[in-house]
Amino acid sequence: MSEYDISETEALGNVLCAYRNYGNYALREYYEPRLAKWEALHPSQRKLIPYYEEFLEMLQAAILHNAKFLRVVTDFAEQMMGIPIGESKVVNRFSMDKVVSMFSQLYREWSPEAQKERNISLDRMLPILRNFSSTEVKADGPLSVLVPGVGTGRMIADMVNEGYFSEGNEYSYHMLVMSMYMLNSGQSKGSLSIYPFIHTNSHWKDRQTMLKQVKIPDFDICAKLSGTNLMRISMGSFVDCFGPNQNIWGSSHYHINQEMQITRLEVQSSKDVVVTNFFIDTSSNILDYLLTIQHVLRPGGLWINFGPLVYHQENEDETDICYEIDQFSGLRTDHKKIPMKGIELTFDEIIEAATKLNFELLQQEDNIISGYGEPPDQNGMPGYRCAFWVMKLRHK
Repeated sequence: MSEYDISETEALGNVLCAYRNYGNYALREYYEPRLAKWEALHPSQRKLIPYYEEFLEMLQAAILHNAKFLRVVTDFAEQMMGIPIGESKVVNRFSMDKVVSMFSQLYREWSPEAQKERNISLDRMLPILRNFSSTEVKADGPLSVLVPGVGTGRMIADMVNEGYFSEGNEYSYHMLVMSMYMLNSGQSKGSLSIYPFIHTNSHWKDRQTMLKQVKIPDFDICAKLSGTNLMRISMGSFVDCFGPNQNIWGSSHYHINQEMQITRLEVQSSKDVVVTNFFIDTSSNILDYLLTIQHVLRPGGLWINFGPLVYHQENEDETDICYEIDQFSGLRTDHKKIPMKGIELTFDEIIEAATKLNFELLQQEDNIISGYGEPPDQNGMPGYRCAFWVMKLRHK
């Protein structure tokens, strides 16, 4: 087993441990402080909101229900990956918050209630894909679609349901564990239930919606996806797995070694379509993403994008060490520490840079308002301001 495999196994084990610790963490973060606050109220104040005690009981039950669901997910992942874990590992708050976010992600991707929200992007993407598929004559099978940042797997499921070979790519082990379960555990329509809204207490009109139980998935995954052989998920950084072998500095998300260089060479011009859905703003350098899309797409292939520009690294103080490897001596030269933030391009700048990389803009739509896992009847923000575009990689 290589050092890479060891670190990967350790990382997955830590994530599975975080999944198992959800119950204790959620009770401590979301239930116990509110119980203490309720008990500390003056008796006359408690009489003004007598229902709050029952709410706390229901909140506790919902947390325990979610914890039971995650234990099932963890058991499945341990069996699939062969990574047994104990209960004693220390997990940090960041990892636990990622686990908590899985519930809103599952609601966004797999609930019938969120279908209207998903359709904001799908109703724009699918006609493009269907038209492209009808005009492309392929002797080697269906369209090959790559979906980086695939989350818990819904977008590739939608692509498979259209008859396309779909590869998802995901960097987050938290997402990978959940996508593995959703796509491979044989779930039928409505076979699972979660409480996705209990982790936030702001903007609610009423308690009933906050405590709403949601049934997932919204279609029979087992019946529709099993046996199709049209789906796979690659694990790792989008740039590392699919980028070019030049013009990108080595970093924590782009490894310069023989194994990865061979992998990147093999995927060159291998995809007919790249679909980026709520994804491009996850990069600390979006130019890396543009070069990667150019590398993995075949000439004549399409890049379909939908989403906002809420750059994930914009307010972070983290740094990364970039490096280069001398191709003759193999010696590594480290550059100074580089901020993760700093290259937050606008929509217009992204499109301009893409045209310089031989992309042709075919279609563009701006100022599309879309939520992302927004609960029903919550009096919060209306959503993100998104852009949609379709670009074609020109033949050289």
